Amino acid sequence: MTYEDALLSPYISWDSMTQATSIPSKLYKYQAFFDKDGNEKQYWDANMKGQFHMSLGCEFEDVNDCKPFFDKVSIMEHINNFFESLGIESREITLYLNETNNVITEKYFTEIISNYQNFIRVGCFTDDPDNNEMWNKYAFQKSGYCIEYDTQKNQLFSLSTLPVLYSDEPYDSSLTLANSIIIECYRNAKQYSEQEILERFHSIYEKIMKTAYIPVFIKQKQVWQFEREYRMFLLKNRTTRDGIIKAEDYLDSSYNIDLSKSVSAVHLGENFNRNKEYQALLDKVTTICQEKGIDLVYRGR
Repeated sequence: MTYEDALLSPYISWDSMTQATSIPSKLYKYQAFFDKDGNEKQYWDANMKGQFHMSLGCEFEDVNDCKPFFDKVSIMEHINNFFESLGIESREITLYLNETNNVITEKYFTEIISNYQNFIRVGCFTDDPDNNEMWNKYAFQKSGYCIEYDTQKNQLFSLSTLPVLYSDEPYDSSLTLANSIIIECYRNAKQYSEQEILERFHSIYEKIMKTAYIPVFIKQKQVWQFEREYRMFLLKNRTTRDGIIKAEDYLDSSYNIDLSKSVSAVHLGENFNRNKEYQALLDKVTTICQEKGIDLVYRGR
């Protein structure tokens, strides 16, 4: 089975995915010392020391990043087929489908997408420290830096990090949403408790937990493939082979995680000396690397 097959399969859990997928021993993060207006960025030194920000999907440059795609016709078909399989009378199915059709409007989809992009926390890495496009785009025309991380030094790399799949087609989340609607329908109609719902629809819940987050790992091929991206993800709670991972146990009040033990080197871009007062900046970077006992690679020399 290919990585793509495993990623898209509703039957292979996230923990099985991370267990079966080998990630590189080193991953990298490109950044800049200054913004386009020439203002020094506030946290570059903290980043080199191991502070790493976990972003929301709504914060990324691409407005379609981490954005689920829905097709209303497909959703209605999935719901209809499910109720037919239970032998429910066609009249009752029609009544429920009409009610559902009135609920899942464009506004409804917009709210679902907004909630989704404001829920999961994501950290982005790449596997290549020599990527010219990355140096130019994210390290301000090669004047910035690239932090190197040893992926063996933090369990989040092995338990919560996977490569991005690049595709020209968005992942269709219609079945996931249809299953969620079906479960909610049963909850309301039968007045089941949360535990009763979980027990009755356990197999469906497992599929929802897998397929709901697939859009996090799919990006448009033609636009973003050059990034060779790996993503670390944090949910509120997720069961893994090493126990439950809770986002609150890793995130500080600014949604940063501590990767200080993983930072193994700092690479400076070949145009680093174009920064204003670059010698003083170099002295600061050198001090950080010496204090951490990590390598400093200056590509301009």
